[in-house]
Amino acid sequence: SKRTLLSYKEQQEEGHHSMTKKRIDWLDVSKAIAVILMVIGHTPQLAPGVRTLIFSFHMPLFFILSGYTFRIPADSMMFFKKSAKRLLLPYAVTVFMAVLLHFVKQSFWFHAANPFDNFFYYIKAGLYGSGVTVRPFSDIPAIGSIWFLPCLFLTRLIFLMILKIAGKNRAAAMLISCFTTCAGAVIGQFVFLPWSADIAMFSCGFLYLGYCARTMDPATVKWQYLIPTAIIWIGSVCAGGIEMAGRRYPDFPFCIAGAAAGTLLTVKCAVLFEKLSVSRRALCFLGRRSLLILCVHKIDAVAINWGIVANRLECNAHLKSLLISSARIGIALSGTLLSLGILQFFKKTILQGHSLFLHRKEERTC
Repeated sequence: SKRTLLSYKEQQEEGHHSMTKKRIDWLDVSKAIAVILMVIGHTPQLAPGVRTLIFSFHMPLFFILSGYTFRIPADSMMFFKKSAKRLLLPYAVTVFMAVLLHFVKQSFWFHAANPFDNFFYYIKAGLYGSGVTVRPFSDIPAIGSIWFLPCLFLTRLIFLMILKIAGKNRAAAMLISCFTTCAGAVIGQFVFLPWSADIAMFSCGFLYLGYCARTMDPATVKWQYLIPTAIIWIGSVCAGGIEMAGRRYPDFPFCIAGAAAGTLLTVKCAVLFEKLSVSRRALCFLGRRSLLILCVHKIDAVAINWGIVANRLECNAHLKSLLISSARIGIALSGTLLSLGILQFFKKTILQGHSLFLHRKEERTC
């Protein structure tokens, strides 16, 4: 009957809503694991095998999870503004702080004859937004790990265009996403586009995978399916993995399958962490602030030359990597907490100032 059908639909919606609540935790835990691995992956003298293992999935994971949470907006302009505020504003602030820190270091620490040379050098890096030295323009330096922010912004815009063009035609969405991914992979072998636009095109494949998996609850994925998943991921790592910033996509498209497999295994581990209340809370806290950790990590890389630190440590390479990665994780976490405190202070001050202004305005009116 009509009433029974309505009741069934309500139950489905209620079940989907409760599952979405559960998803929030494993999403945040997955992001926390990936961002911690990112910090470790940038450690000088890290064992090549460990670096390849981390890079094989940690950045694709963010794109896949972005696709998982992606919804077609009713207002495209509002979507653009929100994405810009969430991704481009932190990027601009971090670039400004990094450039300023470079200028201070050159002026007062290294006593450079003309510190403005390096100042404009890094301004170019910020405007271009490439994670590595730009090909074929070698005079444009890398901006480092925060390349991800403008790249994700572009990826979300491109993917929205794909979904708008495809409409309700799933086959069209898949074909356009595959073509865009292939085009980005090819372009990246010849030229590195501003804001890593070629990587943004390549990453549409990851967003599409996440978008298709929206109805999947990772808790329901059976463990026996994870054995072939692990084999695919290990095979991809043995083949060289994937390094998105450097546009290294060995054995394409197998590297995409490997990145997706590594992401699924990480998500499954995140589901296990959900059951441990202490670790879940800590990891959820970090996952929700993964973009802030990324920005703090960039400032850390500018402030301290970890290559020199590694060379001065008198111990074996494995111990050096352990000490430096531990120190960088500590700096990233403490810097994130400090940044949150500063942001909260400014927010409170601005709100108090605004309320005082309104109060005085009311008094004048009266």
